[in-house]
Amino acid sequence: MTSKQYLYAALIWSVIIMVVVGIPGNQIPKVSHFIDLLQPDKIVHIGLFAPFSFLWINYFRHKINSIKISVLLVGFIGIVYASTTELLQVYVFIGRSGNFPDAIADFIGAIIGITYFIKKTNKKTKY
Repeated sequence: MTSKQYLYAALIWSVIIMVVVGIPGNQIPKVSHFIDLLQPDKIVHIGLFAPFSFLWINYFRHKINSIKISVLLVGFIGIVYASTTELLQVYVFIGRSGNFPDAIADFIGAIIGITYFIKKTNKKTKY
């Protein structure tokens, strides 16, 4: 893929995240009490932010040509974007409530995406 294609993929995924976290609370299907105990929404947060960080690292790696800087930059961007989505849920999106545990799940997802990228890259090159 080219740098531009990585950028488009990362931007599209970022928009998907914003759409998903902006869905009004009454539009989200309710799950059974047993599944509530497992808190599947945290898995959704992790599942949204792992690809987010992976896609953005791929873009910055090609644009900046430094894996280390890309990892640090995407780590920072992940924290800012996750925090922003939670704040938007509190103050902007109707029927949503942002919270700290969701932000932590976002951060964990971002770390998983970064870790996957590093492991995948380490097999090809050392940095």
